[in-house]
Amino acid sequence: MASSKSNNVFLRVGQLATLGVEDRWQTAIYLPESIDDLRTQHSSAPALSTEAFEPIVLRLVSAPSVTNRPFLMVKATVEDRERGQYQAQFSGDLQAWMDSLKQGLVICAMAKARWWNETLTVLVKERIEKEWYGKLRPNYKGRPKGLTGSDLRRLIQQYLEEGIPDACERLVEHLAPLGKIDELLEEVGCPGWNLRSLFLQAHRPHTPEYWEHSISALTRLDALAGLHRAKAGGPKPISNPFHISTVEKRLRSAGISLTDDQTNALAVYRAALARKRPARVMSLGDVGTGKSLCIYMVAAGIADQGGRSMCLFPNSQLAVQMMEDFKHWAPDLEMSLVTSDSDASVNLEAPILIGTTALLTRKLPKVDAVLVDEQHRFSREQREKKVGRHTHLFEFTATCIPRTEALVRIGLYETVELRQTFAPKTIYTHLHIGREGRRDLFNMLLDDLKNGGRVLVVYPRKNLDDVEAVEGMESRMETNPMHTVEGALPGWQAKFGDQVASITSDNTTEEKVATLDAFADGRINVLVTTTVVEVGLNLPGLYRIVIVDPTRYGLATLHQLRGRVARKGGEGHCELLCDDKLKAEQQDRLDFFCATTDGFKIAARDLELRGAGDLGSGSDRQSGADFVFLIGRKLSMADFSLVLPIYTRRIPEAA
Repeated sequence: MASSKSNNVFLRVGQLATLGVEDRWQTAIYLPESIDDLRTQHSSAPALSTEAFEPIVLRLVSAPSVTNRPFLMVKATVEDRERGQYQAQFSGDLQAWMDSLKQGLVICAMAKARWWNETLTVLVKERIEKEWYGKLRPNYKGRPKGLTGSDLRRLIQQYLEEGIPDACERLVEHLAPLGKIDELLEEVGCPGWNLRSLFLQAHRPHTPEYWEHSISALTRLDALAGLHRAKAGGPKPISNPFHISTVEKRLRSAGISLTDDQTNALAVYRAALARKRPARVMSLGDVGTGKSLCIYMVAAGIADQGGRSMCLFPNSQLAVQMMEDFKHWAPDLEMSLVTSDSDASVNLEAPILIGTTALLTRKLPKVDAVLVDEQHRFSREQREKKVGRHTHLFEFTATCIPRTEALVRIGLYETVELRQTFAPKTIYTHLHIGREGRRDLFNMLLDDLKNGGRVLVVYPRKNLDDVEAVEGMESRMETNPMHTVEGALPGWQAKFGDQVASITSDNTTEEKVATLDAFADGRINVLVTTTVVEVGLNLPGLYRIVIVDPTRYGLATLHQLRGRVARKGGEGHCELLCDDKLKAEQQDRLDFFCATTDGFKIAARDLELRGAGDLGSGSDRQSGADFVFLIGRKLSMADFSLVLPIYTRRIPEAA
């Protein structure tokens, strides 16, 4: 028998190791995602649901056989308890069905009904294990082609009794800073309960109500632990105040007028910088709302007070552009540009440092403020590498990453909303699916280009070897070779000749600048590229973008790409091209994207879909399930919001 003390994780927990379970006590915190009510079984097949699988007792009247019509499956004639006979189809492991099913065998199975022209077919998903007859059976989330549901359930139940005591002890330790466990259980609606009972009712529930209650309570305890981890890692109250009083004078001198939103932003920045603890401010605004000017206001105001700011931009083109703008607005302030092209002579003592991640490799003097543009393009480690205990942190984006959105909602970041634009614009988003959708889109593009229009075409990868290019929802899907820049470019060139050019990460900065200039001047009309153009680059005159394989991107990236069009105002169009029929969740996600251009709504939906990630101060996981204590549980903002009042009652100074 495998030893629980072995240094080999597979000897301790077997194949559960593939699901992130490393020790037997962790089986207790691998909670089921649903339960099947097997306390009663259907006796009549026509009474089965057509939507959900339900338990029923069936007897095989015929021997099973394999057929490939209309698809590969096992079929047999079955009889229910009321002696009705029906055709049954068995899905899943066909060989296992053929090995186990015999004529005359009586089985209890999960099945549903399918009606066609008043004829019933019984669709059988799985056979119910004897030990779960008459009980509520837990279902655990596995991985495709991994453990079967039955094997996963068997392994977790095998180690559960051994694991629960250790799991209880560890959860008590996690929650100790918030109070005694009995008090916390009462706070989450479980007076009189204990942790052992909660874990047992989660894995072996007596009633559906007990199961829901235990899952809810454990999730709330997990969210409390997550809140404490996030709040405990926040900025320490070490004073480094700045009173930025010269900004308005500088703006008047440069002939700059602020929108109402920017005026409000300046007030928020000023108040945050004047406090005794380092500022943490997230500024959210779409393209054209003036985020760059907000960065300038903070950096210039701090420079006038003798401080130093580091302004981090996602690429060298944008850093150069911002350097030119800042120098135009404040020619008297000393500034330095630091990119991969900068040599050792660059002045790192300047009060305003503007650059790319090249700044992170330099040994800088004390930095009083770090300002990060397009924060979703950087990891947490990159954004905070130059953030010391006194350093103020300002982040800017159109759609913040899910982790930051969560930190905003629990109060660790102040927020600034920039909604007003200098050039009013409307962007329409259209979804084109399949061969017909592709044909209609290309006919429209032909007409547009004949009339002097320009189009930006974005592919998910530059070539099939470009495995790091896509960060989105379906990034691990196999890529169609024609859905790469390398594969698609010849087709575009065959149709439009020298009007077509391409940009990928392989191009040098000079090549990118030259191509973008040619596109801006109208010397080329079709620019085929990857997400290298996602951030910050100014493409004047662009009013149409085509995004190929949009299911491969997160909503935030799609929104950033869409923001490249109509930057001068007016009417823009974003075309989403999908070759194949979409899954229901893909369709819902893209329908939502087509229906809104509001970056705030998109950030909220991205958080909902992708999860908050790890909210701990040292974590670099910016989306996905927040593994606080429970394994694989994706804590939602609703979970955090629900327990936030409990947390602030118990830790008032964190409010």
